[in-house]
Amino acid sequence: MQTNYTKDRVTMIRSNNMSKDIIEVINMYYHSVPFLNSVIIYLLSNLFYYDSWKYYFKMTIKDKKEYCYVVVSGNMKSIKQHSNIQHNILPSLFLILLTLAILEVVSDQSVIASEVLPNESLFVEDNVTSSTNNLSANEGNKPDSFPKIHTYMSGEKGIFVNAYLIETANGVVVIDSALTVSESKALKTQLDSISKPLLAVLLTHPHPDHVAGVTYLVTPSTTTPSSSTNISIISLESVQRIMNATEKAKRIQWTPIFKEEWISKWTYPNQNLKDKEAVTFDGLTYRVYDFGPGGDSDANSIWIIENGPKVAFVGDLIFNGHHPYIADDHILDWLKNLDRARDLLANITTIFPGHGEPGSMELINSQERYLLTYIDAVKELSGGNSTLTEEAKRELTQRMERFLPGAGLTFLIAQSADPVAAELAAMTTDKH
Repeated sequence: MQTNYTKDRVTMIRSNNMSKDIIEVINMYYHSVPFLNSVIIYLLSNLFYYDSWKYYFKMTIKDKKEYCYVVVSGNMKSIKQHSNIQHNILPSLFLILLTLAILEVVSDQSVIASEVLPNESLFVEDNVTSSTNNLSANEGNKPDSFPKIHTYMSGEKGIFVNAYLIETANGVVVIDSALTVSESKALKTQLDSISKPLLAVLLTHPHPDHVAGVTYLVTPSTTTPSSSTNISIISLESVQRIMNATEKAKRIQWTPIFKEEWISKWTYPNQNLKDKEAVTFDGLTYRVYDFGPGGDSDANSIWIIENGPKVAFVGDLIFNGHHPYIADDHILDWLKNLDRARDLLANITTIFPGHGEPGSMELINSQERYLLTYIDAVKELSGGNSTLTEEAKRELTQRMERFLPGAGLTFLIAQSADPVAAELAAMTTDKH
C-alpha cells in the first residue's frame, strides 16, 4: 500500500479484500484539540471483475489547523482517482456499514487493528504542536496506562522534525529533539506539561535538527529540576563524534540564515553505547542498533523498546510525507540499510520516523521506492556526469514533486542532486 498525500490531505486507497483487510486506523494526530474537529469520509465503490471485488476508500480530513494525519495499513495498493464510478447496491450497503464502524471508532477514540497485540492499546490525546500517540503495554484501555508515546512535530521552520517523549509512571525518556530555539522551547514546554522528571535523552543521529534542542531539554525547570549533569544523554560513539566535528561548521553555515533561532551551543552525550547494547529507565528497556552510514547521515541508529509496545524509532532512515536529505554520499548504503531494517523490524507494529507521521512496515517500502525513483531520475538527467545542470535540477524537482505530491522539504530535492550524481558516477567508474 502506498499512501499519497496531497495539500488538502486526501488519501486514496484500493483494497482487493476490504472485508478481510479492514482499514487499520493506527493514529489520527491533531494540532490543538483532543481529536479532529471535523472528519469528512466518503466511501465510493467501483464494481468490476478482475479476480476479486474492488472497493475504493477515500478519506478527506479538513480543518483550519495544519497538522492532521491518518496511517493506513493492510493488503492494499494506492490508486489514482477514477471517474465514472459504477455503483452497486450490495457493495454500497457494505460501505455504509463500514462507514458507521469507522465513525464509531472515531467517536470512541479507539483503534481496530489486527496487528496490535492483545495486551496493547492506543489512545489519542492533545499536545502542544501536533499529537500524542499513547501505546500501553499492560493495562488495556485505561487512560493512565503506560508507556505513553507523545509525538512533537516541528513546523516548517523547524523542517518538520519529530521528537518523541516516552512517558512511564515515574518519568519521561525523550528521543531526539528540535532544530530552532522556538521549537526547542515548545518541546521543553510539552515535556514540562507532563509534570514528570526527565530520565534520559536518546539520540538517533547527529544532524542539528535532532540534537541541537537537547540544550533546552536538559535545562532545569520547576517540573524537571534535574540538569544535564545528572540526566543521561545517550548515543552511539559515532553520533557524538560527528556532533563534535560538525557543530562549529554548522553554526557558521546556518547562523546567518536562522539568526537568533540557531542554537549556538549544543549539549553532548555523556554516555555512549555500542551496537545492540541496551539501557533501562523506569522498567522500560531501549536497545540501540548501529546502522552506520546510509540514512541521511554518516551515523544512523535505530532504538527499539524491548519490553513494551512493539515500536521502533528509526530517525532519518525514513522520511514519511517529506522529501529526504540525500546529500551525505550514501544513497546506496541507505538502500542496503532499508533491507536490514526490514529484517530487524519484522515484528514491529509501529515505526516512528525522524520526519512525518508514524506508520507500519510499509514506510520502509515507501522510502525504498522514493530512493530508487530519485536514483533513476538523477541517472537520466545527469547523463552519467557527477553534476546536474540547473535546468536538470528543476526537472528533477518537478519529477519528484509529481512522485510525492504535497510533500514538504522540496528544497532538498535539488540540494541532494549533485552528491547523488557524484556517487552514482563514481560507482560507474569503479566498475570500469
